[in-house]
Amino acid sequence: MILLLFVSCVFLVLLRLTFTIFLRFSPEKLKCVDGVAVVIGSGGHTAEMLRMLSRLDPAKFRRRVYLIADSDTSSPAKVLAFESGREDFQIQLVPRMRVPLQSWTSALLRAPRAFAVCLKVVLDARPKLVLCNGPGTCVPVIVAAILLEALLFRKTQIVFIESICRVQTLSLSGRLLYYLLWRHQFLVQWPELVLKYPRATYIGQLV
Repeated sequence: MILLLFVSCVFLVLLRLTFTIFLRFSPEKLKCVDGVAVVIGSGGHTAEMLRMLSRLDPAKFRRRVYLIADSDTSSPAKVLAFESGREDFQIQLVPRMRVPLQSWTSALLRAPRAFAVCLKVVLDARPKLVLCNGPGTCVPVIVAAILLEALLFRKTQIVFIESICRVQTLSLSGRLLYYLLWRHQFLVQWPELVLKYPRATYIGQLV
């Protein structure tokens, strides 16, 4: 009886997760959002994301939480400078799943901790919108957001904007998330990518 109950619960969770990932819907036109999670990469990713955010009205995209890799020593200062004079934001440091030149074996060992921390941050922040532009840090964040959307029956819109430096091929993060973001917005800045990845949406160069 206990085994049957366990199997039934697992089946229902998987069914709900499948429904959450693959059910198509028309993305909302976001005019005002209370709860925005922004994944900050490092270097060019950070500069690119902050330039895109400068186009948004912070009065309409409120309660912003920035998720930054704990090994990134420069991005927190850039975010603080960008948010200078405003108070409705916070910075959360999360573990990186993989650092440059790290083997995939050791990266897999780091993945559970990275996912657990991101899951807690997303659960606490309860964002209605998740923004990212391709850094590896975004993978556990997006997986956590989709899982919580499935389990807690709350709607979260995810917008993945592939970095402008990706002209012919997607980033590793993009390749990992391309099918997972079936019902969310997967945006690219070069038309060549749409030919290879037809579910992506070409939006032109944002920066």
